Amino acid sequence: SSETKAGGYSGQVMLEAEQVALNSGIPASVVRLTGIYGPGREWLLSQVRQGYRVAIDPPLYGNRIHADDAAGLLAF
Repeated sequence: SSETKAGGYSGQVMLEAEQVALNSGIPASVVRLTGIYGPGREWLLSQVRQGYRVAIDPPLYGNRIHADDAAGLLAF
C-alpha cells in the first residue's frame, strides 16, 4: 500500500507490470527486492573487505537480502 513514484522509464514500466498482475483477477503480490547479494553479486561485500566506510552523520542504512533468501521468499 506504499505510494510509489517512478521517475524513469524502467520504473514506470515496472509499475505498469505490477498493476497488470494486481488487476489480472489472479491472486498476486508485489515484492520489490533491492540490494540482492550472493554468488556473482558481491560488490558491496568487496567494498567492506577493502575497508570502505560510510558517513556516520547522518547515518546511512542499506536494504540487503541474499539471493537464496530472496528465492526462498518468492517460493513461499
